[in-house]
Amino acid sequence: YKCVTSASEISSMRRQEEFNLKECDFPILGDPRNDVFFNNYLIFENYSDILKLNQYSKVYLYCPTLRDGPTHKPFSNSFLLKLNQYLLENNSIFLIKWHPYEKNQYPIGNFSQIKNITKQVEDIHELLSYVDILITDYGNVSFDFSLLEKPIIFYPYDYEDYVENIRGVFGDYFKEFPGPFVKNENNLLSEFSKIESIFKNDNDYIKKYKKFKLEFHQFTDGNSCDRLYDYIMDFIR
Repeated sequence: YKCVTSASEISSMRRQEEFNLKECDFPILGDPRNDVFFNNYLIFENYSDILKLNQYSKVYLYCPTLRDGPTHKPFSNSFLLKLNQYLLENNSIFLIKWHPYEKNQYPIGNFSQIKNITKQVEDIHELLSYVDILITDYGNVSFDFSLLEKPIIFYPYDYEDYVENIRGVFGDYFKEFPGPFVKNENNLLSEFSKIESIFKNDNDYIKKYKKFKLEFHQFTDGNSCDRLYDYIMDFIR
């Protein structure tokens, strides 16, 4: 590779470690995939219409990162029953999008308010704009979602196993990410009712979230495609 783009200084540093290429540029241009958050014209698939999301008061998305090996299930059947009831009572929907390369996609039963959309949704970024609250663990989707300035719940239910046996994480996970962190399903539902209040009213959390966003995004203007185009044109002239 001659060039690997990134969205911030910390991203450039990490990609240099990942790619280990001496004669390679790591320009900070922003992530072109995130321009869809700022310009609806760039969206090809209107998942709000496809998934009929407008009928719900709240849209939750569970989007875990890739796991190379099997770990225990993120949700028990008994929890899914409680979750479905909560969603019914609050006119909400819980979407599940497994990583496209995930080999251990756990089957989800037939629930009215819980939907596995992995096969329906190809590009997660075209869906994120319609999501109210994201639930994830260690993946880059949290960096991207922070540009939308919406609540994120971090659910590292298999943290020890993931770090030691699966893929590991960069840096100090519990310090670097803004939280809140929920390590078991028993506390997840209670977090649903608190997260929006925390997001709007907890000044310490608001500062931490903003710092998180700016650490991973030097640009927040939706013009990353233009910067990449200009970079390529300058390179080939």
